[in-house]
Amino acid sequence: MMPASYYVQVQRIIFMKSSRVAQISRHHNRMKKLKKANIPPATIMDRDEADMVIIDVVLKALYHNSHIDTLHIDNDIYKLANIEIPFVESERLWEVMLNSGLVNPVAGFGNAGKLKLSRSGYELMAKYGGYVEYMQAVKNASGILRQQQTEQLPDNTKDSDCIELTEDE
Repeated sequence: MMPASYYVQVQRIIFMKSSRVAQISRHHNRMKKLKKANIPPATIMDRDEADMVIIDVVLKALYHNSHIDTLHIDNDIYKLANIEIPFVESERLWEVMLNSGLVNPVAGFGNAGKLKLSRSGYELMAKYGGYVEYMQAVKNASGILRQQQTEQLPDNTKDSDCIELTEDE
């Protein structure tokens, strides 16, 4: 004769199997949860926008962790920000950031892949608060400059050379 606890466990297993059959598929259930959470669909960014966002994350991480002085780009920045990019893109972004002058690599044994914020990087972060904000300010400034240039152009509808030739005849 089986103990009573065995029958209770068997009944639980049978109930679990029957409830699984009645459940909705995993995909449908996940979609319902996403609708409840009101998560907007992921936007597709072009390469320049993605670079701008990643550089912004790196600069903010270095600026807000300035007490640490140096951070490893993969372990301390990308991993904590849940950024997964291919190795080739990571190397390209490394070169872009170094050539921008906003960050400096750390030299020495055991410091491969570590960055620190340069003086111009500190100035940019103190003034604008981030790389994205800096780029928006640059775009706004260039738009205002173009608008001022188009307003200052003289409106000469008649060419003076043509008028002189026609007056002599």
